[in-house]
Amino acid sequence: MVMSIDNSFNSEMNLRSQIEKMICDVFEGLETDGLEDPIIGIAAGDDSYFGLLKKQIGDVHWTPSEAFAQKYGDAPDSAKLRVMSIVFVRELRVVKEEEWEALVQEFCVGLERSFEEKGIRCVCPDLLLAAVPMESDNISGSSSWSQKHAAYAAGLGTFGLNGELISKRGIAVRITSVIVEMDLPVDGRVSRDPFGWCNRCGNCTGKDQTELPCSNHPPKSAEINYRQIQPTDNPQLAYLVRAGLKGYDLDIPGTAYFDLQLDRLYEYYMADPVKRNYFVAVNEQGRVLGGIGIDVFENLDGYAELQKLYVAEDCRGQGIASHLIEMLEEEASRLGYKGIYIETHSNLQAAKRLYRNMGYQLIERPEFSVHETMDTFLIKKLG
Repeated sequence: MVMSIDNSFNSEMNLRSQIEKMICDVFEGLETDGLEDPIIGIAAGDDSYFGLLKKQIGDVHWTPSEAFAQKYGDAPDSAKLRVMSIVFVRELRVVKEEEWEALVQEFCVGLERSFEEKGIRCVCPDLLLAAVPMESDNISGSSSWSQKHAAYAAGLGTFGLNGELISKRGIAVRITSVIVEMDLPVDGRVSRDPFGWCNRCGNCTGKDQTELPCSNHPPKSAEINYRQIQPTDNPQLAYLVRAGLKGYDLDIPGTAYFDLQLDRLYEYYMADPVKRNYFVAVNEQGRVLGGIGIDVFENLDGYAELQKLYVAEDCRGQGIASHLIEMLEEEASRLGYKGIYIETHSNLQAAKRLYRNMGYQLIERPEFSVHETMDTFLIKKLG
């Protein structure tokens, strides 16, 4: 049941402006040295992005409606909910982790009280997580609610190469959120590309990390390097694969789009290095331009499978895919494989031509195909 909103709101003032003022009033009532006024964004409770997160992270991850049910017992229609993401910009040496944890608890308690006094049901995920901490089995280090992804959904920024949120005021931020049961206009995402505000300078991933605004760090060069996968490549690779498939209308079940290991490729390929490996092409700023994987193909004796070869759309035609395939074939020989098996789709005509040009032969659909949606199959003998 939706609580009625009392008449303490000023009818002459925009409702959203009043809500934002209420949030800032709660914030100003705290001891907040080192934090500027927050940036606030709003996402729809039924935004498909929250469903995608649940698929990637696992059942432990809440949708807005499920988070609401943790507090109230009932799960309202997601379309009636709004996720208000609140981003605080901090000074690095002022707000430490333990100080932030205490501050956000106090802020969220005050925020929930202010909404409920006005007859608005709400829940702050940070208060839920403090009471019921849970970690996903799918992705190490994840929990039941991602504040930075809620901020992305609410239009407050995109991600850097280190996976942290880049807001319009820089990357030095702390984030919380509140889910409210009310009708408010929502903000569109600032970019369909989760890395849209990142200039790929690489400063956030180096030893001498800095959290100054990203505009202070222009790109250095476009030289391409090839290396083995690293843990920090995971988010870029997951986006690269999904964006590549989506561009060809292949973001459907039966393709790599929904592979369980897609968000943790480093962990998957490094778990069995005598059978698997993954290579990436990166520029000097750390941007992943392409990647390719190799794994044993159990259904064809002595063969490896070429997996997840994708190149960023703006980097195609530069020979990256060819170089990655050559690296994979060398690795296959080193690991003792006698041939390579590939599954692809007829929509990916450029990939099909590339494979043929590099000596791969088309075969009929085998009985042992892995991805049921794939309709093109190739093999190549090595040596």
